[in-house]
Amino acid sequence: MGSISISTTSPYTNAVCTRRLPVSGGFNAYAILVDFDANAGQDVKCYFPEFKIYSNLVVQAEFKLVYGDSFPPDLTSNKQYGSVFRTTSNSLSFSGSTPDMSSGYVTTMNSLSESPNFYSATTTVSSTFSSTYTITGTWSIALSTPFIYLNYMKAGPVPAVSFCIDSNIFYECRVYNNRLNLVVAKLKSSASSFSMSRGSMDILYPSSQWSTGSDFNGYAYISNGNQWRYSRSVSRSQSSLAPISSNSFLVYTDSMSSSRSTFRSTVLISMNIVGRTLFKYIDTGSKLTVAFSGITQKSSCQIWVQYEPTVELICVVAANLITIYSERADYSTSNNIFVSLGIVNPSSASSTFTMILYDYYFSSSLYSVVISKTATLTIDNSYFTNTAFDKSRVSMYPYRSRFTLTANAPLRIRFKLSSSSVTYAATYSGYFSVTNTQISYSTKFLCFFRQYATYTALDQQTEYIEMKADSYTVSGSYLNIVPPKSMSISSSYYYELVVMPIGISAGGCTAHGCASQSGFQQSNFETINFLAYSSSGPSVPTLVNSQSQALYKYDGPSMIGLQEIYVLCA
Repeated sequence: MGSISISTTSPYTNAVCTRRLPVSGGFNAYAILVDFDANAGQDVKCYFPEFKIYSNLVVQAEFKLVYGDSFPPDLTSNKQYGSVFRTTSNSLSFSGSTPDMSSGYVTTMNSLSESPNFYSATTTVSSTFSSTYTITGTWSIALSTPFIYLNYMKAGPVPAVSFCIDSNIFYECRVYNNRLNLVVAKLKSSASSFSMSRGSMDILYPSSQWSTGSDFNGYAYISNGNQWRYSRSVSRSQSSLAPISSNSFLVYTDSMSSSRSTFRSTVLISMNIVGRTLFKYIDTGSKLTVAFSGITQKSSCQIWVQYEPTVELICVVAANLITIYSERADYSTSNNIFVSLGIVNPSSASSTFTMILYDYYFSSSLYSVVISKTATLTIDNSYFTNTAFDKSRVSMYPYRSRFTLTANAPLRIRFKLSSSSVTYAATYSGYFSVTNTQISYSTKFLCFFRQYATYTALDQQTEYIEMKADSYTVSGSYLNIVPPKSMSISSSYYYELVVMPIGISAGGCTAHGCASQSGFQQSNFETINFLAYSSSGPSVPTLVNSQSQALYKYDGPSMIGLQEIYVLCA
């Protein structure tokens, strides 16, 4: 609503306005309640920017003055208020044809132009116009003190009070910039043109991009006080006003999870809406959404705000869409908003997430967007076409003997093949491949396989057959290990591969802060790939199983010591 002038010398006063809709069985008419304080003897003038009247509809405006307190002003029936009231004697009637804005009654203006072009290039919402803005219109026949109705719709500019600053031109001039972008003015003299001009500092673009493209054109209507006589439009494109894309938005895999395709993991989503507001949801539908596709979600979402443990935001997820909102209060922050979600990683190399902040949302066709930005979740799909080890059958960890005080230890990989076999033979070589950055710092390794008949024996480190690997090759961070000639690695047994690097280079030891020059340096969250190749030939082996897991730092004494102790020298 507009402001209220208490007298010709008093400043404008913002009133509290309430719109009432018809209620079946109760108040059966539309009403606008205007609540403000006024002293006796003062004149009151209320401004309403516009009424939309459909054809053959008669609207009567009835004004009532309510005395005393009303908590709040209330209409419980057609003529009952929550306090003493008096009704004025005047009423106004508007028919569906007078005044009318349709082409049958209105002539096209000679011209309506902006200088410079308000949308000479795509502009981000809430930006400041960088030049002096002028809008000019002309029409054929001069009208006596004409009214100018200028509706900038959803494209702007957002009009400022400075549009009406020239009292030598305007008898009255009103600006509306709360949900509407309107200027309504009455000129002081007869005219066949108008011009409004303001500097750049107070001319802004709208704060959000509206969903309906037809609402971006601007309109001007000229009236003689009884009938709209002239009109013209200014064409704008919805794509010329773009949502903000500079706010931070990141999606990444939790450090305790894996980015390997088809693995279950937890993704963390980090968002920042600094300078913007999540408005009260029950009033505006304002919300923050994150959309994604090609991902199977495995849990509900969890939300928290950095440094703000008491913030009450609601997070729901359904059908590849996360929705965040503040139910009963406006919320703004300069801190990061975090969301965690359990998923099954897709098989594609990447997955796109799209964050959108709405400051208003009514439906999928009626909304306004403030921020829109995308982020990519990178997926490791190097081996997604191959069968993966069952995670419950594979574990990896650096094993530290209770007899050593160093942080270095052999790498132990426990596994059970889900199918096929890896067998050494004279004509072909099945083998295992271990990839890790620490491998590149050593050229010599001790590699042993242990075979267990049951999982219990594996867990208790009892009743096993141990054999040294037949051979191995090293290439960068890849260590390819051929099993013993007399041990067929099949799906019938449980196995443990023990790998011990020897003679780590000085550079490698410096890089990892080694306490000695043998063994793997225990570190937090260091990725290791464990791959099993079948026996289809040494040059082009067929990958039958794959596994990726992260090392974690083991800080206490081991439950079971090594059965053998290696005395190693650099």
